[in-house]
Amino acid sequence: MKNEIVSEEYIELQKKLLDVQKRIEEQIDQEHLTVLVEDPFKIPHLPLYTQVAFNVDRNIYLEAFKGILGVMVKSQPSLQNDASIFGKIMDANLANQWIEEALSMNEYYFVSWAEENKVESWLPYFMAEQALRPFMRVLAKLYEAQIKDVAKTAKHCPCCGEPVRLAQLEQKGKKFLVCPRCYAKWQEKKLSCSHCGNDDHQKLKYLSVERQKEAQIQVCNECNGYIKVIDTSAYIQKPEPALLDILTIHLDYIAQEKGYGDIKQDTQKQN
Repeated sequence: MKNEIVSEEYIELQKKLLDVQKRIEEQIDQEHLTVLVEDPFKIPHLPLYTQVAFNVDRNIYLEAFKGILGVMVKSQPSLQNDASIFGKIMDANLANQWIEEALSMNEYYFVSWAEENKVESWLPYFMAEQALRPFMRVLAKLYEAQIKDVAKTAKHCPCCGEPVRLAQLEQKGKKFLVCPRCYAKWQEKKLSCSHCGNDDHQKLKYLSVERQKEAQIQVCNECNGYIKVIDTSAYIQKPEPALLDILTIHLDYIAQEKGYGDIKQDTQKQN
């Protein structure tokens, strides 16, 4: 799938970052990543990682950080000075802090850190997040079966808490929500809003995209939410969710230009 918003260079950069993350995933010891429990979703509205003693190995995290930073500097040599600062400051204690702040999506912390240490404002959060993702993806694999059975409607990923925004149509038109952050995947009714659970077809509709039959945007006039729906049933090789999310970013622009995305908070059905 091609779009005119994301450059080929940026897509290639993302592929290289994904290659680093895949290598890191292979190093993660599943036995020490978490404590396996029978009921990992005891509190349904909380993401999985908060309920299973999620443990990120600091040494592997630092290796991931180093690998991702290398890719970034090679792609953008202007980041070399920032990389030198990271090299002087980053240690196990700071890694611990960054892991905690990235898990809680505390963008304010990272912007403040960047200002204090005089590096690009976007870079610390980006690095912390990218280094964390391999661990989140292994966690999602470990609890794949339980995630499928969890709440039928969730406006956030049940594993990592990322807002829902991407779905795939697979064989027989089955609709699966996929998380671009941790790759958790779960089935949902085709005619149902992923944000509020509305299944009134008169308040749901699909926006089509010119010259892209496989791409649609499902919008809900009950809560004003939307998700991107990609028919991947005919794909020989499906892009990873993180890459598919980037390749379809033009759909986000289309939906938001039409006024969708600012979700009404009082419309979600109780599960």
